[in-house]
Amino acid sequence: AIERGRMPSYPAIALSIALLCTPSSAGIFSGASVTPLRASATPQTPASPPLLRHKAASLRLRGGGDAAVAEAPAEVSATPAVEETADPAQATVLAAVDDLRNKCSDTGRSNEEIVAALKLCVLYTENIAANPTEAKFRRIKTSNKAFASKIGALPGADEIMLAIGFQAEQEGDETFLTLPEAKASQLTAEIAALKASIAYGSAVSADTLGQIVTSGTGEEEEPQFEEVYQLSCQLQGHEGDVRGVCFTEDGRLVTASRDKTVRVWKAPEGSHKYEEEVLLEGHEYHLASVAVSPPTAEHPGGLVFSGQYDLTSHGKIESKLVIKVWNREGQCIKTLEGHTATVSVLALSADGATLFSGSWDKTVRVWDVESGECKAVLEGHEAAVWALLPLAGDKLLTGSADRTIRLWDTVDAKQMGTLRGHGDCVRALAMCGSGVFCSAANDCTLKYWSLDLGGNGLDQSIGFCLQTLSGHDSFVYALAVRENGDVISGAEDRTVKVWREGKLVSSIRLPDSVWSVAALPNGDIAAACADGVTRVFTQAEERGAPEEELAAFSALVANRTMELKCALGGLQLEKLPGPEALEKPGTSDGQTRVVREGDKAFAYGWSASAGKWEPVGEVVDGPQQQIGEKSSLNGKEYDYVFQIEIEEGKTSKIGMNKDDNVYMVASDFIDEHDLNPDYLETIASWLDNEIDKIAPKQQGNEECLLDKDPFNEGKVYRAGSAQKLNEEGQVFYDPLTGKKLGGGGSESEDEEAERQKKAAAKPKSPSKHIPTELPYASYPGAPKAEGAMKKMGEINAASPQPLTEASMTAVRALLDSLAADKGVGEAESSGVGVVIGPMLSTWKRADVFPALDAIRALVLQGDFATRSAGSAMQGYAVAYAEGSPSPDKLKEAQAGDLLLRIIMSASYHDKPDDQPSALTVLMAMRVVANAFESAPFSPLLQIHTGTVAAVFSEAAKRHSDNKLIQSAYAAVLFNYAKALRGHAADDAVVATMMDGAIEVIKGYQPDADVTGVYRLVAGLGTLIHGNMTRVKVATEMGLDKQVRMRVMALESVKGGSASPAGDPKTQKCCHQFMDIFDVAQMMSEPGLKHPESDHDFDALIAAAGNTPVVVDFFAEWCGPCKHIAPAFEQMALDNPDIIFAKVDVDQLKGTSQKCGVQAMPTFQFYVGGQKIHQIQGANEAGLKAAIETLKTANGAGAGGE
Repeated sequence: AIERGRMPSYPAIALSIALLCTPSSAGIFSGASVTPLRASATPQTPASPPLLRHKAASLRLRGGGDAAVAEAPAEVSATPAVEETADPAQATVLAAVDDLRNKCSDTGRSNEEIVAALKLCVLYTENIAANPTEAKFRRIKTSNKAFASKIGALPGADEIMLAIGFQAEQEGDETFLTLPEAKASQLTAEIAALKASIAYGSAVSADTLGQIVTSGTGEEEEPQFEEVYQLSCQLQGHEGDVRGVCFTEDGRLVTASRDKTVRVWKAPEGSHKYEEEVLLEGHEYHLASVAVSPPTAEHPGGLVFSGQYDLTSHGKIESKLVIKVWNREGQCIKTLEGHTATVSVLALSADGATLFSGSWDKTVRVWDVESGECKAVLEGHEAAVWALLPLAGDKLLTGSADRTIRLWDTVDAKQMGTLRGHGDCVRALAMCGSGVFCSAANDCTLKYWSLDLGGNGLDQSIGFCLQTLSGHDSFVYALAVRENGDVISGAEDRTVKVWREGKLVSSIRLPDSVWSVAALPNGDIAAACADGVTRVFTQAEERGAPEEELAAFSALVANRTMELKCALGGLQLEKLPGPEALEKPGTSDGQTRVVREGDKAFAYGWSASAGKWEPVGEVVDGPQQQIGEKSSLNGKEYDYVFQIEIEEGKTSKIGMNKDDNVYMVASDFIDEHDLNPDYLETIASWLDNEIDKIAPKQQGNEECLLDKDPFNEGKVYRAGSAQKLNEEGQVFYDPLTGKKLGGGGSESEDEEAERQKKAAAKPKSPSKHIPTELPYASYPGAPKAEGAMKKMGEINAASPQPLTEASMTAVRALLDSLAADKGVGEAESSGVGVVIGPMLSTWKRADVFPALDAIRALVLQGDFATRSAGSAMQGYAVAYAEGSPSPDKLKEAQAGDLLLRIIMSASYHDKPDDQPSALTVLMAMRVVANAFESAPFSPLLQIHTGTVAAVFSEAAKRHSDNKLIQSAYAAVLFNYAKALRGHAADDAVVATMMDGAIEVIKGYQPDADVTGVYRLVAGLGTLIHGNMTRVKVATEMGLDKQVRMRVMALESVKGGSASPAGDPKTQKCCHQFMDIFDVAQMMSEPGLKHPESDHDFDALIAAAGNTPVVVDFFAEWCGPCKHIAPAFEQMALDNPDIIFAKVDVDQLKGTSQKCGVQAMPTFQFYVGGQKIHQIQGANEAGLKAAIETLKTANGAGAGGE
């Protein structure tokens, strides 16, 4: 409703739930971590944030027709949508659910938690209904982890179980809920009530407070596409994936493929069907990128540029990484060398004089086309570079697997700024007009950005996110833009989509992944696919393909077989719905529905453009291979046939017999597909595991504890390989299970008990408090109208410019509406204008606190937040439309920024003769805290991060003994810490926030508000978590000492006369905060790191951030481990920029199991908290080579294939 410009008309209770339930933290700063700089010449109001989009797998089977998702009502009502019934059982359950919602609202629990509890209730009751005579289903232990965390943790949730008919029984210290057997077969009404409540709860999701979002649970408005495309022609000839397609000024298409060739295609005069004109051959390995330059006097046909994949083995490049330059006659006229990893993207300046190349080596190179000289190398990305966008004035935008977009001055090789907002690898960039560009990423979204090239007076930033588009179901690889501004995207989900003014207007389905797209001048679209074919699509009837070709193409899409692996043991054909399920229209383009037709299952996809279900293919169950059953592959029979994804979007099959050596099979597969030999161990281990699932090995006597790796000079121990070893005098233990493997007789029960006792005595990892995962801190509710008006009246009477009686009456109407939870409509708009206008601007700062208290409630209203924040952003867009604004334009824009005015109302510096009161400071902080709950304020909050830090830190120092201000400052810091998580923030600004926090801590009294204390410590920990620079600054400031000596000594935290037990949650949070400094101290010490517990290991990996970590999983009794230990220790000394750690698998069994360690020694490599590589065996040469690769190119893996 807000998007359509009107106030939502839903009952007051729905608004209350939306206001009180906690919003997801995802997306509050989904735009750039930057300030607004330059929008298009015509200012645009920033678009509303996208609705929550539920992303599902490409094809998901459900358990039967009656398992359909409940429909959400078109308009959210106060009561779940269930059929009218007089069934008292249903009414009892619904009443208990209503009571749960009320209690959760009062305590600030989220809607998502309520839905999770209800789903667990459904699971319990459906299990009982399916097995009514089984006592184990009718008896639930309340200390069960699932019950305790989802039902027991919510006030009132257990009452739902009692309403269903469960009875509480006490046995010793344990409480059980038991359902009488007579009731077990009579749960239909209760289950229906629970499911209706879940549908209602899922429909009401807090994307932004004050705004009801109906998402995914029921019938959505069917998308009506404005445009329909049909196949025009197919460019066939490549023998591998077509990785790039370009359109030349003279009407030709140029394609590059994994088959090592570039091809130029031309449509004969009077025809729309392209034919191959020139074949460019000469590359030694697969091609990854292609670009074309405009015609010049020397090269009237223009030039073609092609970039190559790297072929690397054990750290050695087997094939030169080159960029080749071709003329249109097919001659290679230059070869450019310099990159050390795959050349993933190429782009040219507008005049064609400069070539830009991006690579997995994390650099961008700037080349002079005429001379072939590399003029500059742009370094700064932390992972592979995937996208380039040349701009005027020798500027360049780059997108990377490090999730950032960066702006460069290519002459000075200087980085000018960074944009953040995508949640995964940025794959494509395209210019959409003056000052606006588009990006696409592996997070399945497109984003529009405003761009400034000249800097600004607010902050060192280059733009901000205008809008996020969701529609693709998988990685978005490519973008193209038409002259009219339409954006075309291609993706892994096998679709090409057309977007106009932020709206999806067309979707084209293809038989395989779309790697690249091109917009042709006549309006047609070219799409390069993973099946080796480039296809052109058109809206023009006269350029459509012949009927036979159209039919063949439709059949190709329809007959693409889907291979599904069903997690619960196979496809249950008998439970699938029949063809009648296709009578119901789909809800979104590409939605898949599986139906039973005879003894087979078929998948259909919904085509929004055609308005019907189109056949996709027969659904075959995953390989449930039976022992002894033969499979055929390439004309040969094998005991086993497996499918392996050899690169992004491309799979191949591998056959193997029972007696084959897995290493020989893996080696042959690598040779056949030109794969990196480093994959040998990975493929061999995977084959071993898959075969073991089908035909588990029968353990027998082993020749030796150490298995010989036929492709590895070192030896490797495989867990469990000595299961029945009985060598006299020797005792061996499986390092993952702790069980005795052989020798020395059987382990006694006393020994086993002692072992388990020691394991239980080891400290367990505490619950996670840092980085925080709690919802934003806020101050809901409205001021009491009577008290607020009384204070406003007193202040107005003393004001030199008193407001009129009519103005005060309008304010009273606004306060009454807020207090009654009726929202803000047209009738209250006058009061809003008075509060944010004359009250805030003409009253003294010491007196504006009642106005701020009203604004505190207003910012939680969706329509107010949208208008207020949108107006401010539009003001900045206008000011920066022509570049850096004049002081007058900037002042005008800032005057229209309500949030900035509120922040400055708490300032003690800009107006010495107009100082704020403590109440003004308090209310200003509460307004800012509440603004985090409303998504439209996100960019403004980010713009003003530095200002908030400076103003509020100073205010906190002046009122450090005020308990209310202490808590409000903690709330603001907590919210900023949560929102900035994963985004760039100036370390100096963070230091200012920490400085204010130290003053607050110094002002704490023994009975300090424990909620505020918790938020302050959790927020501080989140700000410095994983950032060693900030941890160092915090240490220098003495922040760790303040928390240890002051916070942990507070009676409200540790316990005292008023609260003997203290607050366990805050105690744990403080301990985790101190752990950060302990880990930092360990990491600062030279040499190997030795984590002593599972918690220490997790903390080490998290604290390392983007610093590479190499971990040696070893055992004291392991011979190969001892053999390579000195070399590993020397590597740690030789590579001070990498963290080297040793983990004893017998001591850290939890870590070993979690990391999937199956052999000793195992070396695992981590970057950014993620495992990126693994080596098994005491292979010193291989380990050194991997470390060298990690040092020079660890980013390629994040975005590579």
